[in-house]
Amino acid sequence: MVINKIAMEELHIANENIKDNIKNFYSNVTEFLGGNVRSLVSKVQYVLKSFSSDDLPNIDISSLTDKEKEFFKIISEIPYSELMYIKVPSIEKLNVNLITLLNTLSDPIDRCKKLEDELNEYNKLLGELISNENSRKSMNLNENKYIKMENDRDEIYSKIKTMYTGNESDQRVIGQLVDRNADWKEVFNKTKDVLKTLESIDKKQIDKSIIVATKLTDEIINLNLSIECMRKLSNSTYQLAKELELYSYLYYQVLTVQGKIENSVDKITDIYKK
Repeated sequence: MVINKIAMEELHIANENIKDNIKNFYSNVTEFLGGNVRSLVSKVQYVLKSFSSDDLPNIDISSLTDKEKEFFKIISEIPYSELMYIKVPSIEKLNVNLITLLNTLSDPIDRCKKLEDELNEYNKLLGELISNENSRKSMNLNENKYIKMENDRDEIYSKIKTMYTGNESDQRVIGQLVDRNADWKEVFNKTKDVLKTLESIDKKQIDKSIIVATKLTDEIINLNLSIECMRKLSNSTYQLAKELELYSYLYYQVLTVQGKIENSVDKITDIYKK
């Protein structure tokens, strides 16, 4: 597993931009309720375009590198009691072991596989606004679904946040990352599993769906939408953008874990180099 550090920095910047753009979108939601459809469309398009698959680095789920094979040979020969006190680069504030962190990230990553369906449903709603005049008065939207989506998302962030309540040092001893040498195999396998799940999500298709959404919103600029319809449209856009933000955030989290595993491999193999 090899990670592109420059790409990771760019992804971090992209994550912050998405977050800022969504915050700006949400803070201006009252403006949409004044009846300015053109303003609403402009902001909807801007927040959707905040996400781009080009910001997500390629995922490497290749076989073990020579250095990683050497690492596993070392930990099969050197007792955990000796390795556990070695300091290695780690994630700031991490207060759990790597297996716990990866298990916590795994479930919400599965949720991200529904992103394409969510985008398709969103585009269907936009299409209905264009083709059905009645829908412009009362948009056919399951608001309970979005309430649940938001609550579930808040719970995900809360769970992940509990993983990061430790000190701000970017160093941890091996004993804080794994409970025994044998755990490294599970760490590698679990990392590969979550990376495969991320890779199974068609990033380019998400981009295409966002392009479709942008084109559809172009067509509603001159429509006479009710205040209620505009409120629902702004809310569904906000929820969708927050799901894209979560996807990007989880992508960054997993690749960060992957990078720190690499750091541990480098440190241990350097120390026990023959």
